[in-house]
Amino acid sequence: MLEKGADLLEDNNYPKEYYDFIDKLDDDLDTPAALAIFFKWIRMQNEKLENKIQDPNALSQAWSFLLAFDSIFGIIKSESEIIPNEIKKLLEKRKVSRKNKDWDMADQIRKEIENRGWIIEDIGTGYRVKKQGS
Repeated sequence: MLEKGADLLEDNNYPKEYYDFIDKLDDDLDTPAALAIFFKWIRMQNEKLENKIQDPNALSQAWSFLLAFDSIFGIIKSESEIIPNEIKKLLEKRKVSRKNKDWDMADQIRKEIENRGWIIEDIGTGYRVKKQGS
């Protein structure tokens, strides 16, 4: 979701299931029912992603719900920290350079990003970026 820019979308925009989830937690901390709602919802989101259904509002809702869920349970493994805007801009410039086959520029940008403490891993669908040492 981060690769699709979910973290740049509107905050606190939740799907209906989020409110059902919170209602279950508010009901004498009915964690099993709350988790059932969450996992049913996450399966639906996975189907949407597999079918390449991209709705910016749904993406924003999904991101907000995941952050809220993790703030409660703290069990979602995060591969990266919040990426600073200057790193995001460099990543976008590198992406454009690679698209234009300007490999020297892409390599220079990679080095600049690494000098700022971030590691880029090129993968089949694009790239992953993470803080050095994490």
